[in-house]
Amino acid sequence: LKISTLAFLPPNEIPAALSAIKNGMPDEANNLVNWFEENYVLGRERHSRGRPIIRNGIILRNNLLFPPELWSITDNIEHALPRTQNSVESWHRR
Repeated sequence: LKISTLAFLPPNEIPAALSAIKNGMPDEANNLVNWFEENYVLGRERHSRGRPIIRNGIILRNNLLFPPELWSITDNIEHALPRTQNSVESWHRR
């Protein structure tokens, strides 16, 4: 599996799928996967004095820059909407 396949999943399934993908990724990809996780899937861990802040057994995280609801195309596919804007772009080339 690749990170790009996450866009085809419903937003609520993306965190679990990323965990599965992380297990199969080579060590060289850790920085990229962690960056993607912090900015697009879970959010950056909140820390106090260098330690993660944990409440009720859950690590607190900052808000995402780009939440899965923004970039997941599942709804577009279910409603037969185009995945790209190629038709709009080609119209402007006339």
